Amino acid sequence: MSEINVLDVRARLANDPNPNKLVLEIGRESLPIIRAAQLRIVLGRSATGTELSRVVWMSVDPFELNTVTWGTAYGLYASITEPVTGATVTVVSREEIADPGFSYTYTSSAVFMGPQTGNVPAGNVGVLNQMPASSYPSMLFGLDQGATVQGNPVAARVASAETVLATFPKNLPPLPFVFVWLVEALGGGMIWNPDPSKAAVADYSRGAREVTLVYNAEKGVFVPK
Repeated sequence: MSEINVLDVRARLANDPNPNKLVLEIGRESLPIIRAAQLRIVLGRSATGTELSRVVWMSVDPFELNTVTWGTAYGLYASITEPVTGATVTVVSREEIADPGFSYTYTSSAVFMGPQTGNVPAGNVGVLNQMPASSYPSMLFGLDQGATVQGNPVAARVASAETVLATFPKNLPPLPFVFVWLVEALGGGMIWNPDPSKAAVADYSRGAREVTLVYNAEKGVFVPK
């Protein structure tokens, strides 16, 4: 990540009045087993707490104390990646800060134009795909967001992915729920089919800004502290 991106993530979190923080604790009895199995902490995002995004947001090397912090601002991206399991979403265009309640048009010139007012629900970011179908019948669009992991800035990573047909609009909702798994090594931006039964859910939809979860070895999942 470039120095500019590092400074940008740090500056945004420092200036954000309501940053979110997730703390994941793993006991010293469980940690050696988890690391020997080469598992990682994988974070996914959700708009509803039930329907999961099909992309990995963050993949974290596990330690006894794991801290992820992120702000409230989202970016908007476009991708021509085929949404098949195992693929990693490659961003081809990006709007660094996407204003909620407004819409952005993805033009035939492969750039975002906006923001524009329109019929966009509060908190959502609208996108209109005007890339001609003769070029790409559909594309992936979604929100992305940076964070700090163990205090180290991580540039914006894909947090959601929606297939949008040419000429069609799509409203992208905010993602206040964070799902947490311990699984085999998966990279950020990878498309996968997660098992929600093995996930813990951190809920930031009701004003909470800090959530702490503890790994329960008997259940094989993180649980509220």
